[in-house]
Amino acid sequence: MNPAVDISKYLPPVHTNLKTSLVVIRPSTEYGQDDTLESATFPEQFGTVKPICLHSVKHFKFRRPNDLPWTHWPVTFPQSMSLASAEIDENGRLPSSGTVLHMMQSQSHFVLDLKWFHPDHHYSRGFESARAVVIRDTFFPGKPLLIRHAKTNEFVEVRDLDLGAAAAGTMHFNQNYSNNFRAIGNEILRKFYDNNALQYTQRHGWPIQRQNAHHANETWRKQGFSRLEFPHVLQHLFAFREASDDDHRHNFMVYFDLFSKEKFTWGSRLVSEQWIGSGKYPSRTNARQSLWHSMDCFWGLGLIEFDFVQKSMHLSKAGEGFLNAMHRTNDDPDCMFRFADSATNLIPASEIPRIDDWMLRFFRKMKQKST
Repeated sequence: MNPAVDISKYLPPVHTNLKTSLVVIRPSTEYGQDDTLESATFPEQFGTVKPICLHSVKHFKFRRPNDLPWTHWPVTFPQSMSLASAEIDENGRLPSSGTVLHMMQSQSHFVLDLKWFHPDHHYSRGFESARAVVIRDTFFPGKPLLIRHAKTNEFVEVRDLDLGAAAAGTMHFNQNYSNNFRAIGNEILRKFYDNNALQYTQRHGWPIQRQNAHHANETWRKQGFSRLEFPHVLQHLFAFREASDDDHRHNFMVYFDLFSKEKFTWGSRLVSEQWIGSGKYPSRTNARQSLWHSMDCFWGLGLIEFDFVQKSMHLSKAGEGFLNAMHRTNDDPDCMFRFADSATNLIPASEIPRIDDWMLRFFRKMKQKST
């Protein structure tokens, strides 16, 4: 080394702007490195961040009890998640599932992006927050939270997610209902399902409705899932049975006219897409899309039929048999109201003991009536 020669100006610069990969949980369907996060700001300790976004629905799934004996049902239990590793490993823009978990474990915070939820959208924001808390508590219990809320680019640290607690009962209700219906309700449905009597295969109606019905049928036959796993959908079918002939003619037009401004009405329980239930609780708007999805499910499973001459609809023989196999207490039009906060429609964690009592009674009666 020649001390008389200063070579420093000939050396390449030292890069101090290295980016730290940071896994961010988002409700959107976007994944991989997300350009919409380029404007986000993180606490100074994170340095320059390269976000890797995981979709809370696409990349995580609720754990279900596998091969639980029939005699053990119904059951309720706290929710936990597993990583949908195939969805990650097969995606060229994301590292392997093991790498993702290691990255999240090494992070100082569990990072959640709620920017795209309007502050007044209490239900969707609360439900997503509760889902994120289940993910956090499954893999990284106690890890502090870093959150970006609506109308801001800044991620900030929070002690805990009060909004998640406000919706924890909703998550518990929905997932336990889904598990029990898949075990008990599907057994009843199989007794009345007739793949050879599916009307949608006869090329009646609009292609989009036939396609949706076909998808509902295929998903149930191959994966064991139908929208009947959502608590409100069985109640939709009971309401459909109560609807008058005039209702059915009106609803035929609403269902098959995608541009209709008319609204679904099913008897006294659903009036102009307002769910009235028994009338004991304040009514709640049922989104048009939700009602359409219920109809797609019913048609795809052969529970309803359409009269394309009279332009009307009715329960099929399978639909009548399925509902008659239910216990009278399973016809519960207020089950969506009973535990929820009337202002937000969310069920808080404090209601979980009451939910469990109701859930076990509901499915115990369903199981007893069907056997």
